Amino acid sequence: KEITKEFIQTGRVTGLVAEWKSAKPTWHCHWFPMKETKANGGDAANNLFAPNGALDKYDKAFGTKSRQHELDNNFRPHDSEAKDANWAGHCNYSAEVAAMLEEPKKSVTYKGQTFTPRDIEGLLVKVSSSLASRFDFEGNRYNRESDDVRDPKPHDFLEKVIKAWGSESSNPIPFVLDIDREEAVWNYPYDQGKVYASTDAPEGVDVSEVPDSDGVTYYQAELKGTGFEGQARSYQFWIDYDKDGSVNASGWLEGEDKKVNPDFAWRPHPVGDLSDKKNWVSRPHRQNNPEVRAEDVYEIYIRSIS
Repeated sequence: KEITKEFIQTGRVTGLVAEWKSAKPTWHCHWFPMKETKANGGDAANNLFAPNGALDKYDKAFGTKSRQHELDNNFRPHDSEAKDANWAGHCNYSAEVAAMLEEPKKSVTYKGQTFTPRDIEGLLVKVSSSLASRFDFEGNRYNRESDDVRDPKPHDFLEKVIKAWGSESSNPIPFVLDIDREEAVWNYPYDQGKVYASTDAPEGVDVSEVPDSDGVTYYQAELKGTGFEGQARSYQFWIDYDKDGSVNASGWLEGEDKKVNPDFAWRPHPVGDLSDKKNWVSRPHRQNNPEVRAEDVYEIYIRSIS
């Protein structure tokens, strides 16, 4: 509405129109690929099922079978030719962890096992879905050629994600983007951003499909996630507004970096204060590995950040 008012009064729109930063910064939680990084079990830094890795230590401490469950359900051999072999992993769960929790700081010896910060990240990834009460979602995952590669619509992304989620004072948590517009999914959390608007088209982009309308405004959204500087994104798009401020149409613009639009956006809502053990309750049917108990992981995690 502010953009429309300025346009009606002056015929131009320029400058910063939205800015946000979540109360909690993100951090680089590892995505733990399912493919072995080397034969005979992979390595403990990357593969959760590796000998002497996070789940192996957890089983020794708690008498569980989480490593075997991982081998049975979340394993790709090092020479796998499966379609998803090079991208199948835990990026959605690691994004949940980075959005909801603080980063593990130090190694913890518990029940005779020493868990490194990377081990603790792996355990958090296995229970993260038990720590979320619900999820917001915008856009549809691209799975096949018949799907709309330009989804979500830019005006929905601006209003429902950047402005609504980013500026929500009652729950200013980071949100997650799948930055790949193909079948592969690469989830990364974003904790800050700025949006600039102008009635002038940006340089170096194809505007042949933009309507010849006085109601067109061009936008540039700059999004960043602490710990994920290499995944910072600059999205450019246009929105054609009617005189009453409603949206006639919108579209994405391809910039110099060729990163046109995200595939979808989502964010987890914590079940409550995650510094309080009472909120760490396992929900095996939701977890990626039901053999790992959130209550146990809490005891290790809280010692790492205290």
